[in-house]
Amino acid sequence: NAVTGRGRHTTTSALALPLPDGAGWVVDTPGVRSFGLHHVDPSRVIHAFPDLEPGTADCPRACSHDEPDCALDAWVADGHADPARLYSLRRLLATRERTEGD
Repeated sequence: NAVTGRGRHTTTSALALPLPDGAGWVVDTPGVRSFGLHHVDPSRVIHAFPDLEPGTADCPRACSHDEPDCALDAWVADGHADPARLYSLRRLLATRERTEGD
């Protein structure tokens, strides 16, 4: 495009490719420039982490899962889940706080 200096998207459908050994997916979504979770209630994000979800039973009411009294720290420290998974959850939740361009 002469005005924006960017290429033109010609692909019109999304493509999902599974990673080996069930490790996840790579999704190509042409034309999507950003992905946000502002519309998703934080209490629902934990459902995407079934290995961590049971650890929230002892969390304080309305826990953001990134505060000093969060029960997930003890859950992970006791070996119930991989610390990398808690880090991923917290990174994902932190994206709700950021706006485009941060």
